[in-house]
Amino acid sequence: MRGKIAIVLILVSLTSVTGFIDAKSYDKQAIGVTQSWFFNTSTYIYSSPTLFDIDNDNQLEILIGADSNHLYCLNSDGSLRWYVEIVICSYDGLIYCLDKEGTLLWSYATNDWIWSTPLIIDINVDGEKEIIVGSSDFKLYCLSAEGQNIWTYSSWGSFFTSPTACDINNDKNLEILIANDDKIFCFNEEGKKIWTYNTLMISKSSPAIADLDNDSNIEIIIGNDNKKLLCLNSQGTLLWSYVTNGRVKTSPAIIDIDNDNIVDILFGSFDNKIYCLSNTGSLKWVYTTSDDIFSSPAVFDLDSDSYFETIIGSNDGYLYCLDSQGNLVWNYKTKGEIGSSPSIADINNDGIAEIVFGSNDGKIYCLTLTGITQSGLGQWYSFRGSRFHTGWLDSDSDYVDDFTESTYYLTDPHTPNLNFIPPTNNPSLLFSNNGIFVLIPIFVVVSCFAHIRRKRKRIN
Repeated sequence: MRGKIAIVLILVSLTSVTGFIDAKSYDKQAIGVTQSWFFNTSTYIYSSPTLFDIDNDNQLEILIGADSNHLYCLNSDGSLRWYVEIVICSYDGLIYCLDKEGTLLWSYATNDWIWSTPLIIDINVDGEKEIIVGSSDFKLYCLSAEGQNIWTYSSWGSFFTSPTACDINNDKNLEILIANDDKIFCFNEEGKKIWTYNTLMISKSSPAIADLDNDSNIEIIIGNDNKKLLCLNSQGTLLWSYVTNGRVKTSPAIIDIDNDNIVDILFGSFDNKIYCLSNTGSLKWVYTTSDDIFSSPAVFDLDSDSYFETIIGSNDGYLYCLDSQGNLVWNYKTKGEIGSSPSIADINNDGIAEIVFGSNDGKIYCLTLTGITQSGLGQWYSFRGSRFHTGWLDSDSDYVDDFTESTYYLTDPHTPNLNFIPPTNNPSLLFSNNGIFVLIPIFVVVSCFAHIRRKRKRIN
């Protein structure tokens, strides 16, 4: 997000096959972007990419879904590794589990569409992973790693948002946080309701978690269709709200973008604006695009100057990069709305970060940075923070967020077992002793499916 040093505007015009870039002088050097590659899916892409080395070859692969009912796995150079086709058959929503080569292992049926990204975690501290996912059938599900139902909670509203978890009351047990049509819920590990907060409106923003005021108690930040960003304490009491002029569907990023040792809150709204709030909910800056914002922000130190940039898409077809003060660094134009949230990592091991995202022009884009020699660290570098999509900060920038580090443990939830490799999602990756498995929530393909047919695989 926005640099602290005065900005000299130097417009650089570049054109590529699919877009054009405006680059501006920033922190004594001009950061720009150019297209590294694109992959054409020929259909809308709302899914956010997951970047992970699924085969331990020291190269990141890209997993992303599209409205063509395909889940794609791409190599780091944009070539197709494999894809699976999911065939529409009924209005029953299913979760699919694939192995790392795209072969179906199991599926689990709910009774309606699933837009929620699964949370994969050992929620009951029994040494086995569980899958927590909400459905539009008004139910929250807890499944075993083999796809068997452990428990179900029935509500009076659709669960559009993605769950997160934390030890909300410092009792060394994990709780689950998720929102539905009109409430924010906190559940224990057995699916028993601890508290609810009535939002009065639909929530499609997924919660982010942080200790905003360094008092050792967590806060919950979430947007809703009542044009508000809400901040709750660990007991479910409203601390503050910030009112915009449009629905807030993006999931907020929580990170200290300007090195003042106080975290900031970044999010987009359907009033066309990108907001940065202080930890107490006051406005620090706002940047206006020309259309609604559904994409969630990613935050990264792109040029290794210790200040963070914010990268976020807009329905006006642009991907925007803002410095730590909310000034435009560059933007990249596609030919479709950008609802996909970007993922940022050095996927080709050259020391400079790449930015991967989808557009409703049917393309998956990979952008590379220009005008710099090295990228810095990322603490909120993809949808909901890290490749594990928990809604937590990765404060040490090691690609394992703080929640995942602190909850994958041997006996004590507050003693991390950093030698353990945890799961990731959106699409979700489930690690076990037998390999890596890919969980496909229904929202990735925005349809309802009955079975999967393997279409093509290519391994370079």
